[in-house]
Amino acid sequence: MTELSVLVPYKPDQGPRDEIFRWISAFYRKYMPFAEICLGHSKSQLFSRAQAINDAASKAKTDCFLIADNDLIYDPDQILKAKAMLAGHPWIIPYSKVHNIQEDSTKKLLRTEPVWPLGRPVRTVVRAQGTHGGLTLIPRKHFEAVNGFDERFVGWGGEDDAFAYSVDTICGRHRRLEAEIYHLWHPNDKTGGNPNYQNNFELCMRYFRARGHVGAMKQLISSRSRTGRDGGT
Repeated sequence: MTELSVLVPYKPDQGPRDEIFRWISAFYRKYMPFAEICLGHSKSQLFSRAQAINDAASKAKTDCFLIADNDLIYDPDQILKAKAMLAGHPWIIPYSKVHNIQEDSTKKLLRTEPVWPLGRPVRTVVRAQGTHGGLTLIPRKHFEAVNGFDERFVGWGGEDDAFAYSVDTICGRHRRLEAEIYHLWHPNDKTGGNPNYQNNFELCMRYFRARGHVGAMKQLISSRSRTGRDGGT
């Protein structure tokens, strides 16, 4: 029985990201057969993770969403525990610590079959604590209450924080769980490769200023329909 829709934003690259995705797909088939995997794609020339997540949500058939980047592995049992906790919390960030698996360890893992817990020692660096995004568990009704992600975020940066501010304000504060997740290494460009980064930053700051103010947040959310998808604020 399908209990969960995993929303995976995805952009093929005919390279490392595709190799990781094949490995992650095998992980899901092996350890999360109770979940449907919904791939989402971006319509803009510059990849928009926000657009891809919304696209994935449009394909989902369940009422519970796990928004999961396609380069993460984690304890499947922790997700089931978190899902049971949604009865008492509007939405859940089911981790507190991110381990960035280093390049050499990632390449070794990709040459093996996925196992959980990880079957071999891996070299990792712990990412800064308290981040939003990467892995988010949320009921469909709360995702839809904020109209999903703001598709004006194009290229890297800002969309996860904006989404968190909007859901915290409209639906109620999230619960963060004490758990660890692992991020597989791949090349990335982040701010240096995103010509739209300043627009993303300014838009995110609008969400930051509106946090906690329901009227202002609803107005900001409703303003999306009056703009295009090319990063304008």
